[in-house]
Amino acid sequence: MAKRLGAIAAFAFAAAVVACGDDVGPAPLEKGASNGSSTPGGGGGVTIGPDGLPVGPDGKPLDPKLDGIYELSSEFDLTTAGLLPTVMNDTLQALSNFREQPSQTIVDLMDTANVPLVPTVLNSIPSGIRGFVLGYIDEYVFKALYGKFPVIEQVTGMLDDLASIVTRFEMVTRLDLPQGNSMGDIDAKHTISGVGYRWSEQRHVIAAPELLAQLVERPVDANAVTLEKRSVDLESGRLVLRDHTFSVPIGSFAVYAADQFAKDKFGATNLRGAVGKLIDCDKLAENVSNRCVGGICVGHKSDIKQICTTGLDLLVATVRASIKKLDIPVLNLKNGFAQMWDAPEVGGPLDATIDRIDHGFWTAAINLTAENKPIVATFTGRRIGDTAQPSR
Repeated sequence: MAKRLGAIAAFAFAAAVVACGDDVGPAPLEKGASNGSSTPGGGGGVTIGPDGLPVGPDGKPLDPKLDGIYELSSEFDLTTAGLLPTVMNDTLQALSNFREQPSQTIVDLMDTANVPLVPTVLNSIPSGIRGFVLGYIDEYVFKALYGKFPVIEQVTGMLDDLASIVTRFEMVTRLDLPQGNSMGDIDAKHTISGVGYRWSEQRHVIAAPELLAQLVERPVDANAVTLEKRSVDLESGRLVLRDHTFSVPIGSFAVYAADQFAKDKFGATNLRGAVGKLIDCDKLAENVSNRCVGGICVGHKSDIKQICTTGLDLLVATVRASIKKLDIPVLNLKNGFAQMWDAPEVGGPLDATIDRIDHGFWTAAINLTAENKPIVATFTGRRIGDTAQPSR
């Protein structure tokens, strides 16, 4: 039976959904030690009773401390909102075109940018071989290797990784949850502290200070109540976070993520450097300039290299500009429901302090293309400190 009965009705729907077992929702965040004042096993007057639950110096069961500062991890997948085709077409089309038609993509990008480099260089090449040059560029790219693997295969892998970066992300936020009133109602605050991504089977959180400085702390009506804990396998409390919105510069964060991805996977300084490692313009120019037909050779090595480097500059600039357009004007978090646990991890020690938020989900709407799209997102959380905010 829950305490503060007046608040329990608000949790009826959440209880049916969030109490579904440990396999629901994403893996918990990397755990940190509790910042509560009590120490498991007796510190601060807290001991563990014969039933495995925390008790005070008087031997009576203790209600867990609900208030605190929590880091939440909310995972979003734009593909579930039916946005993948639009995102892919608008964002990564240039890189996809390059994979299929390298030289033609370079010509098109230069034409769009009003850079007449290709026709200028081609016109300076002997007419008997001029018409073969773009084909030689394609042939080199299609046959080139990066390490032991075809370059085009590497470009395809890069496309897949970037598609994941721009469509699947983890919003890392700080929830400041003061002590609630007798009904569990709380004036909380919610702030974005970074955006997380996964590649190479690892979690990477981008916390660019210049982007975070633009973000505004959001007030949110919350409700947190304790449950009468009769088992260590039962959550200690329930959390509700009500309607609030964020403007998320997810595209700008994704550009940072793409550069970090390039550094981790290719040892490059940024995405342009990674593409330059795949398409070695020096080797391309050497190969193409030495191609000959009937004793007439292409030559113009430095000009061919300039076509390559300028083309790759424009290719990456186009991809980066497209990714930046993915900033989300409105992310409406309508309702959030979650379990609150007095243990930093499943089966962990109890200390009469909420250390973990788990099995959380948001009902939300996302505006990315001038149209609101409903989306469901899961979230977890961990205590990172005590709140200094006054209660109601």
